[in-house]
Amino acid sequence: MPCDAQYNCPASIYALLNTSILSSILSFQPLKSEDMKPVVLDAEFSVFVDNLLAEWKAPGGTGVALVRLDESNNWDVETKGFGNATQSGIEKLTVDSQFSIASNSKIFTVILVGIALEEKKSQYPAGWKTKVRTILPEWGTLHTRLEAPLNRNPEYVSDLEVTAREATLEDLISHRTGWPGHDGFYSMSMTLSTLLGSYLPNLRRSASFRETFQYNNIMYMVLSFLPSIILNTTDNFPILMERYVFHSLGLESATYDYAKAKNETLADGFTRQVQIPRPDGDTSIPKDVWPYWDEAQKKDGIVNAGPGGIIMSVKDSALWLQVLLLEGKNPRTGEQVIPKSVIQKVLTGLTVASPKSRYPEQSPVIYGGGQGMGSYRGHAYAEHGGGTLGFVSRIIHFPNDGFGIAVLINNDVVDHCAKIYDLEGQYMLDTIKWLKEGLYQAVSARPPRKTRAEEPIDPSTLASLEGEYRNPSIGTVRLCLVPTNSTTCSPLVSSLDLRLPGVFSPDQDVPTLVFKKDNIWTNYVKLTHSDGTRWEFSPWRSTEEVDRREEWWATTELGGMGKDRAFAEFAFSQKDGEPVGFGLRGIWGGDWGTEEVSGDSVVERSEMWFEKV
Repeated sequence: MPCDAQYNCPASIYALLNTSILSSILSFQPLKSEDMKPVVLDAEFSVFVDNLLAEWKAPGGTGVALVRLDESNNWDVETKGFGNATQSGIEKLTVDSQFSIASNSKIFTVILVGIALEEKKSQYPAGWKTKVRTILPEWGTLHTRLEAPLNRNPEYVSDLEVTAREATLEDLISHRTGWPGHDGFYSMSMTLSTLLGSYLPNLRRSASFRETFQYNNIMYMVLSFLPSIILNTTDNFPILMERYVFHSLGLESATYDYAKAKNETLADGFTRQVQIPRPDGDTSIPKDVWPYWDEAQKKDGIVNAGPGGIIMSVKDSALWLQVLLLEGKNPRTGEQVIPKSVIQKVLTGLTVASPKSRYPEQSPVIYGGGQGMGSYRGHAYAEHGGGTLGFVSRIIHFPNDGFGIAVLINNDVVDHCAKIYDLEGQYMLDTIKWLKEGLYQAVSARPPRKTRAEEPIDPSTLASLEGEYRNPSIGTVRLCLVPTNSTTCSPLVSSLDLRLPGVFSPDQDVPTLVFKKDNIWTNYVKLTHSDGTRWEFSPWRSTEEVDRREEWWATTELGGMGKDRAFAEFAFSQKDGEPVGFGLRGIWGGDWGTEEVSGDSVVERSEMWFEKV
């Protein structure tokens, strides 16, 4: 989820907003219309957004919600949709259009766990300091399911045992368990048993327990199973959320049910085939993408519900901002739906998400429960981002100022983080360098691949790399050469032109391997020889055309892959020179607290190790 943890850019939320909104944030003196109500989303703003969408060749659009509690405790609420809701462009985005809010779902997950703890306070008197193993006994034995090579390191085993014994709910919600992102390989078919069975224990940790902040969706998957257990009910997470939160607050559009939303007002989500667009030229093709929650996905047991499963309208995002500013009250009825103590917990810093601000306009950022908190130009804020296939969201509120903004986008290509510098420079303030740089750092962060290896690989050894390799977390994958002489690999390789058009060149002269592994974000991995034993790692998603089944197109998903290029490194037997396995590096995310793994051998310095079967 690419933009979830980018708390260094709190103002990226404003990238689709004009000077009126900036004035509202910085001076809290919005413009007034003739009837003395604030006007921000006016005709001038509409022209600005339309021009912005055209400049970036965005096939979709955006929904914006603004709320402000005035001096008389009355609400000023503005909502508006801009741009296209569908590929055809016939249907436009409105305030009723629904978007995936992705990781802005995390705060809801924390809130539901908090409500369950409040309801069963007598059984869980420790509240948020309740140890996970008291709710999930399987958690307490994580260290007993370690396999090679991680179980060969006594210090590593000991730290995992401490995590299994001591981890509390606070640790899970605040990303301080020792596991980095590891977003690359989890799948929608996972259950609690598979998560805690072999998957989580054998995902290599990059830090000791409670050592540092490392954004992690998997912990929110685990959290999503807890309310049912705490409340001792067979009702699953989405049902409980609907009962305790959505319905009680009047969030009529909010749902985890993709099929339901698709039959209502869910906007098409867009991504791009091949590359990220840039204002200086764009050869990529906008595509309406099937989200990871396709029609076949049932709402019960959705493993991604906890970290990022909510679908919501623009209008309901305004209502949600009001709820946050009222510390859990229903703004229509005044009823305290969410206990005030739960909202306060969400907004209480538990870990340091960004320890140092790069510019004087920012503060360091702390993280509570599904919210990053800091200050921007002296105004305290709480916010989160979300990014998933076809959608981007940013929801921020200023608790002390009674002000909030939600921006929902049905286009995952860019977070529009750079455009704001024009606004500050032209209308209000001196140009702020970090705002101008934001987007271009994002699109150019990965260094170019070498076109010629300094240490070429011996062609006679390539065939020996084919075969099955096993990682204890994700199981077995089959590596195949492209092209291949193997009858076992032939079905996969022969399907690539259809499933991944344009990804594999028929006349390529660089040795290339591929394996298929279905997960939420991607379903193919391409390894291209770089130098010696190193191969460039590039994940790809093969997506079926929305309007023409049995036709596919390809996009690459780089989220969670860190700042540098990810790569695979092969290890060979000293006895006979045969491959014994390969390790992946650069795949587990790039938060400030995630240090690069080191070691003398390929096994020791691998973030994920695959042993040849």
